[in-house]
Amino acid sequence: MKPKYISSADRLHHPGSLYDVNDFSFCNITQADVSEAICSIKSNAAGFDGVPLSFIKKILPVILPALTHLYNYSITTSTFPSIWKKAVVTAIPKIGSPTSAGDMRPISVVPILSKGLEAILYKQLVEVLERFDVLDPHQSGFRRGYSCSTALLRLCEDIRSGFAANSVTINVLLDFANAFGSVDHALLVHKLKSFYGFR
Repeated sequence: MKPKYISSADRLHHPGSLYDVNDFSFCNITQADVSEAICSIKSNAAGFDGVPLSFIKKILPVILPALTHLYNYSITTSTFPSIWKKAVVTAIPKIGSPTSAGDMRPISVVPILSKGLEAILYKQLVEVLERFDVLDPHQSGFRRGYSCSTALLRLCEDIRSGFAANSVTINVLLDFANAFGSVDHALLVHKLKSFYGFR
């Protein structure tokens, strides 16, 4: 009997652009970029410095030239101010009656100026990843215009198509414990430099 193979496996994403992103570096920015980044921040929660977003927005016209210079210096020298790495961490229970640290989810709030630079770098990085088709088109997490709803709709459509074609639909779900907390940052940086030419 001839074995049957799952045809949909052919639809797996193969980033044909892995080696096209061979010389990526973050670009210097303008005052307009900084203003847009600060205004895009949603939360007014202050970091350990106690400075809320509302205050930063009020004084932004005055500090914009200096802040732009500071951000560009950070980009050019590949340094991130240590003081901006400090965060106010609040433990939020994952379950009704937590009994251990593992039952809590840490929520970190960094200073507003840190969030601004992060937003700028994130925008530049996402533009490159999307331009070179590095991200899997089925990835819904942490992408603009995607959500749990889009992932669920895609799954429902696959199931519906399977029924219509009288085919088997297989859904494999994985849950990695402490996925973000277990990332090896040194290895991640090495991969970004080796595979994508990050500088």
